[in-house]
Amino acid sequence: MKRQAYIAKTQEERAVLREILRCRDIHSQIISERMTRMRERFERTGKQPKTVWLDTALGIFSQRALEAWVRLQDLGVISKPDELGPYPMSASVFERCLTPPKYRIRPYNLLREKLRLATFAPEVFDKPSLKVLDLSPGTCANHEILSARGHSVTLADYWDRNSQTTSFQPFWTHYNVHPLYFDGRVLPIPLPTAEHDLVLCHQAINFYANPPQYLEYIREICRLAKTKVIIIFNASEDQETGQRNQDIPDLSLLNGWNHQITRCPETYLPTVILEKCEYQLT
Repeated sequence: MKRQAYIAKTQEERAVLREILRCRDIHSQIISERMTRMRERFERTGKQPKTVWLDTALGIFSQRALEAWVRLQDLGVISKPDELGPYPMSASVFERCLTPPKYRIRPYNLLREKLRLATFAPEVFDKPSLKVLDLSPGTCANHEILSARGHSVTLADYWDRNSQTTSFQPFWTHYNVHPLYFDGRVLPIPLPTAEHDLVLCHQAINFYANPPQYLEYIREICRLAKTKVIIIFNASEDQETGQRNQDIPDLSLLNGWNHQITRCPETYLPTVILEKCEYQLT
C-alpha cells in the first residue's frame, strides 16, 4: 500500500513544517554534492549507482516528521519548539557522516522515536527515573528524549570487529556518549539480568542474528529487562518472491512474558511489545 504524504492543514502545522524543512535545507546541498561525487566515481569504475531523487526523498521524510508531530499532539504529547531545530554540527562533520541523508533531519529523528515511545511505552512520559537500555541507538534520539525527562539511559551497540568506527559516530560525538560495545553474534549479551525497566531494540535485531535465531535472541533481550521490551523489526525480502516477510517467531514459547504484535506507527514495520506476566500491557 502506497503511503500518502501528510499535508499541513493548519497555520500551526505549516509553521512546524517550515522549521522541519529548514533543517532539511541546511544539509541538502552538501549531501547533493556528495551524491554527485559518488555518481562520478561509479561511472569511472563502470558500475551504475542507484537513481537517487535526493530532494524528493528528503521532502518525503520531512512530511513524515510533520505527520509524527501531529499524531503526538493527538496523543497529548507536546513537542518542545527546540525539538524542531537542526543539529548544531558543522557541514564538515556531516560530510564525514555515512548515514542515510534522512537522519540529518533532527526533527525526523526525534519525532519518529517520540511517537514510538508515546505509542508503545507511554509510561516514560508519566513515571520518573526509569532505567532504559537502548540497543543500537543510532542517532541517539531516544537518548535525547529520555534523558531530558530524567530517565537513566544506557546505550549499547553491535561491535563490528572489521570496522574501526560507526556511521553514527558524529551523533555520538555530538551527544558525548560512549555506547557499550558487544558482539551481537555471540550470546549471552554481556549485560546484567533484569537491570533495566525498559529495553528498546529498534530496527536492529537483524544485525545480530538471522530469522531462524530470532527467538533465541529475543529471549536474551528479555533477560535484560525488568518489565518491558520493544522490538521493531526490519522486514526482510524473500529473494525468490520479492515479498517482504515479518520474520516474527512463535512468541508463545517465551515463558513468563505476555506479547503483543503490532506495527510501528511511523514506519509500519512489524513490532513486538513484550511485558512480564506480572505487569499489564499499556
